[in-house]
Amino acid sequence: MVLSSSPLNIAVSIVKRKRFWIALVLAAIMASASYLHYKGYYSLADAITLLEAHPIAAPAIFIVLYAVLSVLMLPTLPLNLAAGMLWGWAWGTVLSLFGVVMGASIAFFIARYVGHDFIEKHLQGKHWQMLWRLIESYNWKAVAFARINPVFPSAPLNYFFGLTNISFAHYFFSTLLFILPPSLFFAVIGDSVGGFVLEGSTKDLVNNVLIASAAITVLVLSKVAFNQLKDKAA
Repeated sequence: MVLSSSPLNIAVSIVKRKRFWIALVLAAIMASASYLHYKGYYSLADAITLLEAHPIAAPAIFIVLYAVLSVLMLPTLPLNLAAGMLWGWAWGTVLSLFGVVMGASIAFFIARYVGHDFIEKHLQGKHWQMLWRLIESYNWKAVAFARINPVFPSAPLNYFFGLTNISFAHYFFSTLLFILPPSLFFAVIGDSVGGFVLEGSTKDLVNNVLIASAAITVLVLSKVAFNQLKDKAA
């Protein structure tokens, strides 16, 4: 007997899958980490103290910490600034880049394993299909555009691209190349400010860059949407 594809049967089939429980456990860990961060248990000062207490192992600790925070979708911008402060803008950029790419790769594979097949099978709405076709048509360019714009939160994008059909090779190299400018920018700021309290002109500089990035993003996305509507009307 063939089971009907009712919402109940779909829900039962999902609950029986190992990937569902992996996703549930990961979501619970993320929620717990976010709550602890909100309550102040995730202290950047403690991280800096740890890094300064182990100067030889500090680069490796930093990269692993950066990757873990990326996977848990916790803020990593303070670590970009910390890298510049602790190691200067050059090495700070390199270490931040290692951390970004490691975290982005892990999150991509988690999303690809846990959710890609489900998204491809069940999200059949026309808007989702349009979004998926749009991303496939731009391929690595979509990753590049998202990475080079600091207004886009990096951690959610790691999981999002894992759900698409973009190959890991395109994702990896686009991330590696186009996350470099933002990493360099924030490492330079960390190197120049010498601390984590962004005040005065430094804070204004960061905000201005984010505002400019947001404006450019809106313009580019508006142009893409206009082209899509024009092609659809043709």
